[in-house]
Amino acid sequence: MTLFKERFLPWLAYPGVMLLAVLAHTKLLEQQQPLLMSTYAPVIMAALLVTLLEIVTPHKTSWAPDKKDVRNDALFMIVVQMVVPRLLAFVAVIALVEPVKNAGVSLSGLWPHQWSLASQVILMLVVVELFRYWLHRAAHNIPLLWRLHAVHHSPEKLYWLNVGRFHPIEKGLQFMLDALPFLLMGVSENVIAMYFVLYAINGFFQHSNIKLRFGWLNYLISSAELHRWHHSRTVEESNTNYGNNLIIWDLVFGSWFLPKDRTIDDIGLVNRGYPKSFLAQMGTPFVEEITDREVPMMSAKQIAIKSLLSIITRFTRNLSWWPLRNACLIPRQAQQLTLLRILFKNRKTKYATEFKLKDVHSVNEFRKRVPIQEYDDLAPYIREQIESNAPVITAEQPLFYAVTSGTTGSPKYLPVTKSSLKQYKEAQQLIVFHQFRQCRTAFGGRFLGIVSPSEEGRFENGMPYGAVSGFAYRTMPRLVRSNYILPPEIFEISDYQTKYELILLLALAESNITYVATANPSSLIRLIDIFNEAPERYVSDLERGEFAGSSNLPAHIQEAIRPLLVSRADRAAEIRERVNKKGILGYADLWPNLRMVTTWTRGSCGIVIKQLKNQLPDRTIVYELGYISSEFRGTIPFSIHSPAGIPTLTHHFYEFVEKNAWEQGERTTLTLDELQDKAEYYIIVTTSSGLYRYFMNDIVRVRGYFHRTPLLEFVQKGKGVTSITGEKLYEGQVTNAVHRLEDKYQCSPIFYLMIADEKDSRYRLYIETAESKELEVAAIARDIDDVLSNSNIEYDGKRKSGRLHKLEVIQLLPGAGEAYKQHQLDKGIREGQYKPVPLQYATELDFSIDNYRRNEQK
Repeated sequence: MTLFKERFLPWLAYPGVMLLAVLAHTKLLEQQQPLLMSTYAPVIMAALLVTLLEIVTPHKTSWAPDKKDVRNDALFMIVVQMVVPRLLAFVAVIALVEPVKNAGVSLSGLWPHQWSLASQVILMLVVVELFRYWLHRAAHNIPLLWRLHAVHHSPEKLYWLNVGRFHPIEKGLQFMLDALPFLLMGVSENVIAMYFVLYAINGFFQHSNIKLRFGWLNYLISSAELHRWHHSRTVEESNTNYGNNLIIWDLVFGSWFLPKDRTIDDIGLVNRGYPKSFLAQMGTPFVEEITDREVPMMSAKQIAIKSLLSIITRFTRNLSWWPLRNACLIPRQAQQLTLLRILFKNRKTKYATEFKLKDVHSVNEFRKRVPIQEYDDLAPYIREQIESNAPVITAEQPLFYAVTSGTTGSPKYLPVTKSSLKQYKEAQQLIVFHQFRQCRTAFGGRFLGIVSPSEEGRFENGMPYGAVSGFAYRTMPRLVRSNYILPPEIFEISDYQTKYELILLLALAESNITYVATANPSSLIRLIDIFNEAPERYVSDLERGEFAGSSNLPAHIQEAIRPLLVSRADRAAEIRERVNKKGILGYADLWPNLRMVTTWTRGSCGIVIKQLKNQLPDRTIVYELGYISSEFRGTIPFSIHSPAGIPTLTHHFYEFVEKNAWEQGERTTLTLDELQDKAEYYIIVTTSSGLYRYFMNDIVRVRGYFHRTPLLEFVQKGKGVTSITGEKLYEGQVTNAVHRLEDKYQCSPIFYLMIADEKDSRYRLYIETAESKELEVAAIARDIDDVLSNSNIEYDGKRKSGRLHKLEVIQLLPGAGEAYKQHQLDKGIREGQYKPVPLQYATELDFSIDNYRRNEQK
């Protein structure tokens, strides 16, 4: 008996009782018993059986009701579930059904009366569930409806009788959706009666305190296993599983929730002081904030956006995720197919003709025909395509060109075609797909995104150039973009201080920011620093609904922000109070509902991330943005627990050279399937938008595998390039700047090191000259800073925004260069191979350079 109760009864109880009740209902009707008796007798029988099962095999002994619980819930059951529906049906027939019939209006044609009883019942279930799903979901997100629905969530234990605990007004709303339309269409009483039997008994089990198992039925019906999570005291968990009888609409709209690794313990409302008696709960909906919810309610638009995202993620899963996942099972074959597709697509370009790519049918042939290249090798082809619009390097005409800093003073212009932009957006959707699956609450409020401008200029022929991120932001679906706080025009503001001040003001106006995305975390640090420098200024602007710098903005930007500049006196008072109490505020103080920040966490950003995390709410997830550059989107991070991502192996063709081997001159490449776990590699990429065997000068590390495909994480820029906040400073730019000192300051640099200090977000130039005179280090620092700003647009941007601090120059003692050389020789480097690395990170410098400062500067 014990074996049966523990192993078999949990699986058999629900289908057994349900089947018995349906058979009893059918048999009574066959015997021509009155419909009322034929309907209520099986339901009462089921209630008695459920009561017995709760005694015999309880899910939780602590959920056993006391007399007070039973008395209250029995009153709800009698009044709300039995009396109110009959009154509503009586009123509906007199006030609506009969007048419609007398007016000669017939709605019966809307219902398939000729179908079998079973078919009509199934149709009614599906249709009613759709209506009830959205009513239920609205009740969790619209404040007035929630105050009504909170009555149902008030029990702190679940057992079958409290299935009837609803406020009469909410029961009236339900009646309008699950009964009235069917009365108007003249649906048969037998259909409605069978629906009622299924509805009532499923509700008993749904709320029951019985040890139950449902297995695959959890994907069809709204079971007890699912509905218990709906009653969780944790708001994020209770805002799931809205289905009444069926769970299919939760699966469609992304609110299905059933953790595998834990069970529900704490149920009820956040406010443990919520009244429990029948009479008191008749009045609770009219008392604001009585439920004391942890997170703000979603607006109708936010519900629509979250539902849209759910639908999009399901399409993404089917159209993008599953093909990528399957490709990860066969990375070698998938990569060869990707390469051949790229080459075929661009077979008629000038570049393909010169390198005879039309006849390439394998990876090895491709390697033989095309050397590893840098931007300067491809620049002539790109310039020719810009000037002629002919298919020089890519067959598809670019929509625009992405612009980024180059190794010389000239920027790099990279073609962005319709196909490559589609790939970029598809990769973004895949990331959102994984984020949405892992933290849906991050998508329940407003979004803050910070990107570069979509257009930074135009070539002589009118072709625009700008940032891929900005273009994607501007062209996202209108409904989704409307949930972002910032209009895209803001990113066009050229003055960085003004831009960040405006971003800050508009963000402060919104208390319920749940999702933030920006490539570099230093942008977020900058925002909070600006606020704490002058909090009262921004609070006052918020109070007045003004922005002090708006008059200096271009007319179209003023027009874009005008609707957003409205007085937010309540929000201003709230922030002012927090400033007065605490002084220095962080993200947790200003936006306590923030649930996810998507940004770079690796490489030089790692230090900034530590600083940022200290300011975030405890429950905020920092999600790695992935390996992404102006050239291409390299990886898709898919877990909140790891910064590594799946290579976009169906979009681009990858090659690698082990880090140390590359630095020793090796150029034989490996493919994805040949990489070793935990090893570091330089990456070479071929894209559909005209980059062939393109050396990124980026170092990536393998961190495990997804199926048979290595997961990659960005480590840092390669030798000769540093990046603290995304500026990508090149060795050649530093060398050029130092050489300019010679004439102006009459000095001869014989040794120098430019050190990127990630912790302090600044560069330090250590310099030794042939002359013994003291240098004007402050003036030199200003000049070097100006030269670097003029030669590197991203360095200039980071300096103006304050994310990169002022450059310092330190004069070294005579002999410092020789000491550094000797240190390298002592490490085993041959003298003939020695050359100083003039640009490197502070973390890489294993030489005590500060010991050689001139005494005046120590």
